[in-house]
Amino acid sequence: MICFIHIEKAAGTTLHALFNNNFATYLALRPWHYWTNDKKNSFMLAEVKQLKKILRFSRGFGGHTARNYLGYENVLGCTVEYITFLREPVSRYISHYNFQKWEMNIDWCLDDFLEEKKFDNFMTKRIAGCDDINKARDNIKKQFSFVGIMEDFDTSLILMNQRLFNNSLNIYYEKKRSAPKYPDKIDLDIYIDRIREKNRLDIELYEYVRSTIFAQMVKEYGPDLASDLTAFTEKNKLFSYSPNIVKKMIGRLYLKIFRIYESKAHRFYHDPQFDYQPHKK
Repeated sequence: MICFIHIEKAAGTTLHALFNNNFATYLALRPWHYWTNDKKNSFMLAEVKQLKKILRFSRGFGGHTARNYLGYENVLGCTVEYITFLREPVSRYISHYNFQKWEMNIDWCLDDFLEEKKFDNFMTKRIAGCDDINKARDNIKKQFSFVGIMEDFDTSLILMNQRLFNNSLNIYYEKKRSAPKYPDKIDLDIYIDRIREKNRLDIELYEYVRSTIFAQMVKEYGPDLASDLTAFTEKNKLFSYSPNIVKKMIGRLYLKIFRIYESKAHRFYHDPQFDYQPHKK
């Protein structure tokens, strides 16, 4: 079973669609709270235990609420392959701010966003459960089966397919989100030092993964990676998801059943007054 730890603004929507295209019973978990790194927004072990009878039919699940350090395999009784993608921290941080301000219509200015400590070192906190770079590195080495790099997205997919799926996964995809043009352009000359300081641990984590773990995977793939990447990129330009009616029906029915139990479990273990309005400030 795969578990995708979806870090905000790091190609997660595209990956969810890719997994759904391969597995009708892949489940994208819903975020419950505005503060997505908050403990009360996590997919708790108690919830997993309650949903085990449904989850056992799934090929995998993932989302902003999934947490690698909780140890889902101990409840599910099977091997869980944890997957995540990292993004260059400064660009991820700015994208996160823009998404909340312009697409979620949250009344932020960048100075206020920078003052909100919950966004500091966001990737490190998602991986470690706290702002501990050593724990984050240790968790990546011991818990994750694959860590990709958004800036090398296609290469990451090729590597993931080889290492986790024995090249059996259909990794062609439609890009689900493109970078929109926002009304206000951030003057990086003014803010860059503050943004880097707020993401100091994330920058260290990103550089560690890219220069060691990711570089080693590229090396182990062998000399055909460059040609395989070129062929994949060219073919993917023409790719679109084919409508498989039976597969879609199975997936929608499975997801509908899961959503019913998911909401009940959340009300019981998190917030009895939950009103299905996530991301409120």
